[in-house]
Amino acid sequence: MRVTGGTLRNRVVRVIDRPGLRPTPARVREAVFHRLRDRLIDARVLDACGGSGILALEAWSRGARAVVCVERDRQACKHIARTVHALGADGISVRGRDARRLKLDPFDVILTDPPYADPAPPWVKSLAPLLKPDGVLVFEHRAGALSRGRHHELEVVWQRRYGDTEVSFLEPAAASPA
Repeated sequence: MRVTGGTLRNRVVRVIDRPGLRPTPARVREAVFHRLRDRLIDARVLDACGGSGILALEAWSRGARAVVCVERDRQACKHIARTVHALGADGISVRGRDARRLKLDPFDVILTDPPYADPAPPWVKSLAPLLKPDGVLVFEHRAGALSRGRHHELEVVWQRRYGDTEVSFLEPAAASPA
């Protein structure tokens, strides 16, 4: 697999064989990061389900100032850390834990691609407090797993399907008038 854009463009990222690891295809990454391009410059980004680390690497490569990559699988986490070091992506911090239990300062952009077997709405609920008021949560999920509309404090503002994968962009919902 290769990084599709930015300073690391065309650099090879090796993927380890781990149960449930499903790296985001290049065409989906290109579409997502094209849509995010202006929001990434100097942004603080969370890759909530690191997997192969490719989304964190794409974000950092395209101008994010700081990226936190979280992966709960220990082997995958070690592999991501080695990859980040080998590519010199010093703006990426790798943490081994479950992203739904994080207590960190809010992020400008949150990228998440949890296992398709996990229901999407609970992920949205647990990640929403980690998003800045003007931030965006980019959620990759099984097609149809997240409907348009409001989910907790966030609202789906854009959605696109790529085969059996769907990508939803969620932003903080406007406060309803009193």
